[in-house]
Amino acid sequence: MGKKTIHPDMLQIAVCVLLLEVAHADESFSEADRTQIMRFFEEGACLSPEATRDLLLLAEQARQQAVELWQFTRLIAENFSVEEKLNLVEAMWKIIYIDGKLDMQEDYLIHKLSSLLGLRHSELIETKLRVLQQNAGLKPTPSPDTQ
Repeated sequence: MGKKTIHPDMLQIAVCVLLLEVAHADESFSEADRTQIMRFFEEGACLSPEATRDLLLLAEQARQQAVELWQFTRLIAENFSVEEKLNLVEAMWKIIYIDGKLDMQEDYLIHKLSSLLGLRHSELIETKLRVLQQNAGLKPTPSPDTQ
């Protein structure tokens, strides 16, 4: 029995659900969050703005209907290379640091997601540091509720 073929749209929805979940983790989904997610799909997956908007709608519906994130992380973990997973985690860190701070909920969620994706803690931290370096003005300052 060979590997089950997954429709690319299912993977894109799973990825988008995780990005939306991270964007909502601090309980404020901003236009900057939305723009960052759209950029990820338009530049990384070469989707048109219209296709990206449709994807966001589908993913938001899937996110709201989901009981847990495991179904999405499993799909990604089974079909993405380590490099693709790291690119996804990098996009998550970019969304988290849009507001310049790391909330306790965001920190918990990205650790949980990277573990479910099968990434090592060191890979998560290296990716975080790379994002912080790219955003030169940002420093890894936790919010008061994470201290």
